[in-house]
Amino acid sequence: MIQVRLNNISDNYFNKAWELYEHAFPPEERRLLSTQTHIMKKSNYHFDVLMDKNEFIGFLLWWVLKH
Repeated sequence: MIQVRLNNISDNYFNKAWELYEHAFPPEERRLLSTQTHIMKKSNYHFDVLMDKNEFIGFLLWWVLKH
C-alpha cells in the first residue's frame, strides 16, 4: 500500500476519492468542492489517497498543526 498526496482536484484519483468522500460523510459534515479546492492549496493540508497495486482503496484528509 502506498499513500499519495494530491495537490489539486485535477490530480489522478481525485474524482474517485471525492465520490467516496461524498458517500462517507453526511451533507452537514462535508465541504463544498469549491472550498476543498481552496484548502488543497494550503501547504499544511493533506488530501492523500491510498493505493494498493495501482488501485484506489481510500483517502486520508489531515492537517499539520503546530504544537
